[in-house]
Amino acid sequence: MNLIDFAKRLTADQQVTVEENRPLVYSTVKKYFGRLPRTVREDLEDEAKLALIRATIKYNPDLGWKYSTYVVASILNACLRFAQRRMREMATST
Repeated sequence: MNLIDFAKRLTADQQVTVEENRPLVYSTVKKYFGRLPRTVREDLEDEAKLALIRATIKYNPDLGWKYSTYVVASILNACLRFAQRRMREMATST
């Protein structure tokens, strides 16, 4: 699914939450971007935005996690998966 498909699944409250927490995407990508070799920043930010939307849809406050903790973990996992995918693509292209 792409970003638009996920965005269509959000309720009005979830859309507000995503917009308010978009700085988490940029700060997390900025903090860990230097550690990920040869990634394109815009692609990485798109993956992180998708992770933010997915995490907002799946978040369950009854489990005891803070929203920001849950979202940052989701963003980091998405960034790491993106980097691994990119590394595999580079390894097979040579």
